[in-house]
This record gives sequence, structure tokens and C-alpha cells, in this order.
Amino acid sequence: MKLTDHVVAGLECPPGRKDRIVADEALRGFRVRVQANGAKGFLYAYKLGAVARRVPLGSFGEVTAAEARKRAERLRGYVLDGRDPWAERRDARAEALQAEAEARRKSEADAYTVRRLLADWDRLALAKKRLSYRRDVFSRLNLHLDA
Repeated sequence: MKLTDHVVAGLECPPGRKDRIVADEALRGFRVRVQANGAKGFLYAYKLGAVARRVPLGSFGEVTAAEARKRAERLRGYVLDGRDPWAERRDARAEALQAEAEARRKSEADAYTVRRLLADWDRLALAKKRLSYRRDVFSRLNLHLDA
């Protein structure tokens, strides 16, 4: 059967099963997964050599069957060109996480912390004080800052 909004809306998961996958007859690899809790999601399934992959296309309700079909057709073209959409998606997510971590590290490095404030205070104000006084001040501050 061809997956349309009307057909997908009428699909149910059989009792006692966690999910049911229904394939579209018109577009190879285009499927809908119906879960026992009633959730329905579109996916595109393909094989590259011996490796089978499934790429989610969106949840029914948020994405229509026609939109999901267009996404599946685009992914099918990628697979026919020898690309691996699942691996590309994984790599893009990893790059985004790495960029986010790098931005966080840069932000933390640029942050004006209490320790940097104390280092500036030591360099600018305490430089003229006795060494024993400076040690005592930092010893007491570190004791309270580490607590």
C-alpha cells in the first residue's frame, strides 16, 4: 500500500508487540513505524553493502506523509550516489557537539574568574607588600575558595 496521511492515521500496532513497521509499495525503503503507545514515525531504510541503516524522517503529525516521502526520495538519491546519509548525519552531529564544546572552552578561558581577579590583585596591589603577608593572604583565600 502507498503510505498517505489517511493510511498512516489508520495504522495500529498489534496487541502484545512493541512496534510494527509498514513499508510503502511505491518508494523502496520508505516506511512508517507504529509503536504500541500510538506514536508513529517515518523512516528511510537502506543497505550499503552488508550494513543496514534507518534514518528517521520525522513524526507523523509534525511531518506529513508527502513531506516524509520527499525526504526519503532525497535520501534514496544520496544512497544511489554512494553516500551514507546515516553516517553523514552522525558526523554532522559530532562536529556540532565539538564546536559547542570548543565554544564553551573558549568562553571559560575568557571568563573573568575570582582566581583571575586575585592574580590581578596580587600583581597590582600586593606587589608592594611583604612576601609573608602575600602568602598569608592567598593561603587564607584559597582555604575558603576551595571549600
